Amino acid sequence: MKSKTSFKHESILDASNVKSLLEAIGDSFLKGRLSFSDEDGEALILDPKEQLRLKVTASKELGKEQVEIKVRWDHAPNKINSEPPKID
Repeated sequence: MKSKTSFKHESILDASNVKSLLEAIGDSFLKGRLSFSDEDGEALILDPKEQLRLKVTASKELGKEQVEIKVRWDHAPNKINSEPPKID
């Protein structure tokens, strides 16, 4: 199986199928590995960390409604100075 650096999928599904897909994604987060593949057998594998940044956005305007869910994490910990700044 080839390895990819990005994955994108778009389809029209009923609410039951969307729920099943979201549950599968949630289960994969608990397992610590998400694998996305396409019809060519190429896969993108992600290894989420324990601390995840979650952003949920919802909107409704002009007859269109949407919910966006974004989850991200960094493999390298953020570097924070342990020393205070010098102020003269």
